[in-house]
Amino acid sequence: MPRNWNYIEGYLDRLGSEVYAEPITKNHRAITRRAFNRYVVPNKDNFRLALDIGCGQGVALELFRGQGIPVIGVTLGEEDARVCRQRGYDVRIGDQSFLEFPDAHFDLVWSRHCLEHSPMPLLTLFEYNRVLRDGGFLYVEVPQPDSVHIENPNHYSLFADRGWRNLFKRAKFDIAGYNVWTLSYRWPSGVVMDDYYYAYWLRKKESIRVATK
Repeated sequence: MPRNWNYIEGYLDRLGSEVYAEPITKNHRAITRRAFNRYVVPNKDNFRLALDIGCGQGVALELFRGQGIPVIGVTLGEEDARVCRQRGYDVRIGDQSFLEFPDAHFDLVWSRHCLEHSPMPLLTLFEYNRVLRDGGFLYVEVPQPDSVHIENPNHYSLFADRGWRNLFKRAKFDIAGYNVWTLSYRWPSGVVMDDYYYAYWLRKKESIRVATK
């Protein structure tokens, strides 16, 4: 039975209205730097070209530049892309599930708080696999399922640790490192709540072979 892609495109267009700009915050910068220093810096000589998926307004792009690692950013947000380009970054507007790059193009894919925005995360991971060279690295950071951000308008995929690990395995990634980051939020009422993020340092084990039309 043929697939009606018109419906899929319509659904994705509908979700596109839920994209919002994300200015850099102090907490955002601090936790990004922690992950970057933990995983990227010790391996930086392996990275000839990196891809920052969901680059926002450039907090990780700034870190890549500081380490001399060539990087391209991808975002769905036109405002975020505009801000990044004003700062001199190479940023493309595009969907993480439909990346417009050749196969095996990158040594590192950085996906911090982006995969939960995909309504089809396994297929998105297949796409990450496609653009990574064999043996390339992938950093994925996602909120735990009971995150204080669970009702964010464009959070569609929030799984427990075992669920994510299963998806990574099916997408042909091995887990090379794992952390749980903690971030405290103070609400206007004065209440402080801790938020927890899963952080996975992954390595591409093999390519996924598919027939294309």
